[in-house]
Amino acid sequence: MIVLCWLQKEPCYLKTFVANRVSEIQRLTNVDQWRHVSSHDNPADLISRGVDPDRLFESSLWWSGPEFLTHGSYPERDITSTVIQNDFSDELKNSNCSDSKCFSVFSDGVNNFANGLIDLKLVTELTSEAFVATFKRFFSRRGKCSKLFSDNATNFVGSNQELRKLHLMVKNPDGVLSGYLYSEGIDWKFLPPRAPNFGGLWEAGVKSFKHHLKRVVGNSKLTFEEFLTVTTQIEGILNSRPLVPLTTDIEDLNALTPAHFLIGRSINSIVEPNLFEIPECRLKIWQKLAKMIQIIWKR
Repeated sequence: MIVLCWLQKEPCYLKTFVANRVSEIQRLTNVDQWRHVSSHDNPADLISRGVDPDRLFESSLWWSGPEFLTHGSYPERDITSTVIQNDFSDELKNSNCSDSKCFSVFSDGVNNFANGLIDLKLVTELTSEAFVATFKRFFSRRGKCSKLFSDNATNFVGSNQELRKLHLMVKNPDGVLSGYLYSEGIDWKFLPPRAPNFGGLWEAGVKSFKHHLKRVVGNSKLTFEEFLTVTTQIEGILNSRPLVPLTTDIEDLNALTPAHFLIGRSINSIVEPNLFEIPECRLKIWQKLAKMIQIIWKR
């Protein structure tokens, strides 16, 4: 559906890689010829999204193709209405609008299931109980998820004993963890081994967090509250990074950020004095934390 939206645009508004291909498609074909095939009808999605061999063997979609090919007719659908119905079903139910056109669709090539939001959580111990508590805190603030994705945890297998414990816990969940996931109807999926590109979006966020945290905080001794403050502020910085311009006006410097998908606007931090030039020996602990954040923001 994103590609179909690209095809409706002038290539000059798109990034070079996409613009070159869109202009070629527009030159060689009629845009009205292009249709959307939902995941339910797309055999390719069985492989690209992962499927067990026994399910693939029994899949009529994989061996025979979608039913509309057999019938010789393609299901017509309004792409805009499809996007609205799929992504804003709850809003439609709670609204007074008589039809889906009451909503305006913001289409810009940024996928709203993949908006780059970062949510960092701290745990005090690597136990199933602490893991479940983390889930509960996350669900209370962000809502319950139906699917949970994580990498294959091969990067946990190293010399660090605590990381090995985490690897064993997520790969072989005990009754506490597996029981909680089952009772909440959460499907936990692992990405294929040695395929970090499958989780590239969140891996990029984690990499950004660790890169700056290690270089700025270093070996500083922080209490749990102090460390929580630093990580939360770094989370705010990462969720303030620009994704795309909000308008095509070159004078408009406002950009869409991950925070827009969370609170409807960008995140603004508290204004504090510049502490760059003040030696740390003259700073109180909370001023030191503020200086760390200022350095990370500048980086």
